[in-house]
Amino acid sequence: MENTISEDTQALNLEDLLSTIARHKVIITFITLLMILISIVYIKTADVIYYASSVVLLEDKNKDLEIKKLTEAGTIDLLYISSEIQVLQSRELVKNVLDKIGVFDDPYLLFPKDKSRKPISDDMLINFVIKNIKIRQIQKSRAIEIGFSSHNREASSTLVNTLAELYITEQISSDKTELSSTNTWLSDRVTQLRYNVKKIDTEIVEYKNKFNIINSNGRALIENEMEQLSKNLIDAQVKLVESQAKSDEINGASSIKTAPEIMKSSMIQKLIERQALNKEKVFELNKEYGVDHPDMISATNRLNSITNKIEQEINKIAKSMEREYKVAQVNVVDIKRQLDALKIEYNKANEYSIKLAVLQREADNSKRLLEKLDVRWKEIQVQEDIQLQTPSAKILSKAVVPNKPQGPNPKVIIIISIIGGVCIGLAVAVSLDYMQTNIYNGNQLQKYTNIPNIALVPRLKGAVNSLVERSVSHLYKNPLSDYAESLRSLTTYLKLHIEKFPSKKIFNFTSVATGDGKSALVATAACQMSLEGLKVLVIDCDLKNPSLGAAFKLHEKKGLSNLLAGTVEFQDVVYKDKDSSIDLIGIGTVQDVNIINKSAKVWKKLLAAVSKEYDIIMLDGPPALNISDMSILAEDSQNIMCVRWKKTSYRQILYSQNLLKSLNFSLLGTVITLVSPKKIKMLNKA
Repeated sequence: MENTISEDTQALNLEDLLSTIARHKVIITFITLLMILISIVYIKTADVIYYASSVVLLEDKNKDLEIKKLTEAGTIDLLYISSEIQVLQSRELVKNVLDKIGVFDDPYLLFPKDKSRKPISDDMLINFVIKNIKIRQIQKSRAIEIGFSSHNREASSTLVNTLAELYITEQISSDKTELSSTNTWLSDRVTQLRYNVKKIDTEIVEYKNKFNIINSNGRALIENEMEQLSKNLIDAQVKLVESQAKSDEINGASSIKTAPEIMKSSMIQKLIERQALNKEKVFELNKEYGVDHPDMISATNRLNSITNKIEQEINKIAKSMEREYKVAQVNVVDIKRQLDALKIEYNKANEYSIKLAVLQREADNSKRLLEKLDVRWKEIQVQEDIQLQTPSAKILSKAVVPNKPQGPNPKVIIIISIIGGVCIGLAVAVSLDYMQTNIYNGNQLQKYTNIPNIALVPRLKGAVNSLVERSVSHLYKNPLSDYAESLRSLTTYLKLHIEKFPSKKIFNFTSVATGDGKSALVATAACQMSLEGLKVLVIDCDLKNPSLGAAFKLHEKKGLSNLLAGTVEFQDVVYKDKDSSIDLIGIGTVQDVNIINKSAKVWKKLLAAVSKEYDIIMLDGPPALNISDMSILAEDSQNIMCVRWKKTSYRQILYSQNLLKSLNFSLLGTVITLVSPKKIKMLNKA
């Protein structure tokens, strides 16, 4: 639902905070003063503490002899400094310090003189010092501050200086021991590495001799030779193809004489030309002289001789080409054989080279490590020989006996107590507001209901049963009082509402329970409206508690119940108050408590009639939980909820509001009644 809220209190804004401070200023002031008082007592009774400190500088650890650092480029400052801080806080070192300055003999050097001299064990003293000693790195430097707080100013400085001195002394002793152990380790390691290097060199020589490896370039020579043979093989294969092609041309020709390779021969071409000339001459001689003529015989013999020479030359060329083809074949086979043999040799050389490279790498690594360790070993030997031992830390500044105490600081403690007191007081005040489940001010009520709070009306002194009469009387006698001002706020709001909505001039005042000052509010508000010149009609609609009629002495007269029952007319039940000029209708003589619920139509006609005659009609309705009558009264009215200050809880209000909403009725606003006169002005500002 829109108007419901969760159990959690809404967020506190600045306005709420200021209001809370104003309401609970006494509590806040009291808590603040109490905190100041406690701080003063503490300052007077607390032990005075003196703080002394010295600064130790850690030297560059490039000469660190740790084995793992022999192969590293440098040191890790952060880890080194953190480790040294742990050394300074070690129990053994602290124990040596306390023993040296005599604290074990007189434990109360570190405690106030007025303390009861109870037995204190050595472990308790050591734990006390470790807990109270302050060791920190100064920014990002290698400087370490060592501080200690004690009631004894001399003991504080003495303990800090002794701790620094013993730390440096133990560092020198530790470095000497470490140097000696490192020297021994390096000696053994160098001897072992020399043996390993000699052994690996011997293995390399034996391996080369075993597989006849002269140098490491063997594979390269084989690769060059294989490359040359590959080129020769390609040339031989090309020549073989060419020879085969020529042979195929001769074998494939229809006549060997017409083969292209034969025809390319200049000798054959010349012989063919001579043959042709002789054939022509033989033909002419045969035609002229005949076959038996001597010239003819001579020419025929020459022609036959030329033909024989052509045949001989052709046979020579054919045989030459056949020989060339066979030679090319043999050459290709031979080159392939050589190349295969080189491949086998190359694979073996490659295998030998890999094994040789592994041995060589192992030898190189061992030699490099040997060289590095040998150099370091010689450095260590020199340091041992000439005792080149300097401490890895030095004291930059010694602790002096403090002149001023570290604490307690009165100014700081007082300021903290004031701030703490104010904060605690505010927390208490806010908590009280959060735990307050009853309505306290208008701002609070508006947050819970999401509807306007119209006014806060103060409570008047006197008995509750005469509240209506006293309220009316007070209004006339004290027109400038806070009570009258609150009523004017209410009436102004109602008049503005009527101006904005002229047809909505009927206002039903209800409450959560009886005794909330509702009737007194209706009566005095009606009187104030009359004083402002409005024609007002007030109707008492609370059948169970007709307070309004009793105040104006209408309880024995006919009223609303008689009018709704139809036994009287309207003019018979309207009474005019002489003092205020307002018209009133009392509840009358009630014969039937359900008369309002039964006479809904008559009620609507009544409201329609009076709305024409009066400027405003005010209903003194029953509590909202009287749902039977409220369902009739609230339908045609502008409903206003009266909430009793610090008595009515927000849960009751929300329940009533949601109940009305479930019947499709809404609240125009709320009025907080019976507010404490002393707090009315403050609450109006909240």
